[in-house]
Amino acid sequence: MRNDDRMGQDRLFRIGPGFITYWLHIATHHNTLNQHELKAVRAFTSSLGALIGHRNAVERARRAFLSVSSLDKKVRPTAAEQEALFDATRDFYLTFYFALSNMASMVARFSDVWKNPPTRSNKRFLEWYEPTAMFKEEYPLLNRARQFRNVLDHAASAQPYDWATGIGADGFLEASLHGPNNRDGVAPDGSEQIPRELAFPLEHDWMFVAPDVDRVLCVLAVQLNMLVPLIQEKRFIPESALCTWENILGNGDPEGGYPILAYREGTIVEARDGLVLSAEDQAAVDAIYQRYADELLERDRQLFNNDDSPPPQRLGDT
Repeated sequence: MRNDDRMGQDRLFRIGPGFITYWLHIATHHNTLNQHELKAVRAFTSSLGALIGHRNAVERARRAFLSVSSLDKKVRPTAAEQEALFDATRDFYLTFYFALSNMASMVARFSDVWKNPPTRSNKRFLEWYEPTAMFKEEYPLLNRARQFRNVLDHAASAQPYDWATGIGADGFLEASLHGPNNRDGVAPDGSEQIPRELAFPLEHDWMFVAPDVDRVLCVLAVQLNMLVPLIQEKRFIPESALCTWENILGNGDPEGGYPILAYREGTIVEARDGLVLSAEDQAAVDAIYQRYADELLERDRQLFNNDDSPPPQRLGDT
């Protein structure tokens, strides 16, 4: 059992399209964004949507190995099934790196929220963002995913490798990389020494099992639950508080919906009937709703333009 597969098993949750749609709506309809910020938000959420597709492709490749009949005596995946799993895993991690870059680009656009984030290195960006991150205990999984992608896609600067598949501790078919140390006897960052009881070439020293794609996707996507509220602290549009949009969950989303997590520490106070606001708080609430009401009244005047009709009333006039 690998640590990165079991960290936070009770609170990580499966990401579907509805999770991305919800936070995209909150970011783009409840906050003031310029065109560059809007494009950056959409680029990050779009790449997360692509990751969902690649995660699903990994799972489809795994299912191809499952026996479907009591007379099906298959005990190991075919070469084609193994190659399909490796291809799907590779596509997931190449897209993961793209999504991580888009996250850094999005953060860099909001200079009033985050100051001088490093964007030329995903490694440095992950280190810089860690104090802010949601799910800090699971957050190191993103760096392992980055390391796996580096071995996978940096053939010119990393050691050569072969790939393999095997049944992991959870019973899932998993893809892995393996190869020899470099000339200095150094293995790639994030890899582990090959146990000699495993049937790998004798000249190979290290192996790197792909981190669980579903958990990687969750830890990356859940950062929207941190990023968007922090943006909202600076950019919230008060009139949007009356928005009636509902997130329609569909295929790939859980029946019970998604959790919305607290992005700052605090105390949740139980609401009580007859709660009385202070005069200062009530005035602040009235000001928010009055701005919205004034806009509606002005639209009514422009729409009807009828001098014989009584003037629309402001909030509190009745």
